[in-house]
Amino acid sequence: MSAEAAAAALAGFSGLAPRSLRRLLDVLAPSDAWELAVRGQLGEVVELRQGRAREVAERLSGVDPDAVAASCAASDINVLVHGTRAYSAALSDDPEAPAVLFARGQPLARIDELRRVAIVGTRSATAAGRATAHDLGHDLSANGVAVVSGLAIGVDGAAHRGALDGGGLAVAVLAHGLDRCYPERHRHLFEQMCADHVVLSEWPPGVGPEPWRFPLRNRIIAGLAEVVVVVESRVTGGSLITARAALDRGVDVLVVPGSPQMPASEGTNMLLRDGAGVVTDVDDVLTALGISHDGCRGVAPVRPPGPPGSDASPHGDVVAALADGPATLDTLAARTMHSVADVACAVSDLVGAGLVVAEGGWVELSMSRLSGQHPS
Repeated sequence: MSAEAAAAALAGFSGLAPRSLRRLLDVLAPSDAWELAVRGQLGEVVELRQGRAREVAERLSGVDPDAVAASCAASDINVLVHGTRAYSAALSDDPEAPAVLFARGQPLARIDELRRVAIVGTRSATAAGRATAHDLGHDLSANGVAVVSGLAIGVDGAAHRGALDGGGLAVAVLAHGLDRCYPERHRHLFEQMCADHVVLSEWPPGVGPEPWRFPLRNRIIAGLAEVVVVVESRVTGGSLITARAALDRGVDVLVVPGSPQMPASEGTNMLLRDGAGVVTDVDDVLTALGISHDGCRGVAPVRPPGPPGSDASPHGDVVAALADGPATLDTLAARTMHSVADVACAVSDLVGAGLVVAEGGWVELSMSRLSGQHPS
């Protein structure tokens, strides 16, 4: 039995609260902790009555750590134990960091290489809220900032899609095992994230999205973030839990203001009243991070197209590629042989110049709108 197998099996056991598991694995190797648990001796390390420790041992007797590890391997899930090199350095010092992280996609070292902003908000977001979350995710991503969220419907999903469109790294923290997608409508987004980005959970395969797990998930989002942006929130909900967890950690909380007539803005406006910073565009977030925001801001001159993939400015290549019709950022990158990040910056500049229009993940020449040529 490997250390990862023992850790994964312990993480899936509902009889151990996350804090208790963290205390246990902070003082014992996972294999030793497992042996202690199945012998009914956990009370020697964590606060458990003897009767409760025996109950834990009985319930664990039917669990096979190697089978749990095999389930992780079958879904390409990595098991990362707190305190090991593979665990995220960005999260390791957090007082409530999970004892065990399950991860799919890119190595967690990618998170540690980048600045990180969480974008959170209500599931019942307005169209304007979703558009704002998408745009902030896109612009942060295009400026090399990793976008962290929870992959829920509404603000979370829009922020993740924006981050993918911006060509940078997206990080999703889920409240269930990584062998399943929830909500199902985000299947395609989930698969994209698992393939090319980072998807995290503190729960092993087979664990479902029970309601009580979501507030626990939000502390991980706050722990990873250097800044938390709340786009829309009602007076109760997960985004306010994330904001409070961020404030407890000394992490800046910024808020997109909304109409006092809109229920989706009641929570965000309450945060503003209590002293949160205001977000009007990506510059406000970059300023909070202490990042110079020259990268994708302002309008660059459009140069004549050079050979595709050349080191010259991609702006002319993008314009030339759009002559073939509307395209996504990925398609433009393939047509021009520039990186997605460079194409995203060029598109941002060209939108500012009024030469192209970007909407719903599609980019097109502004003139195409005059003839009614809209992407479906």
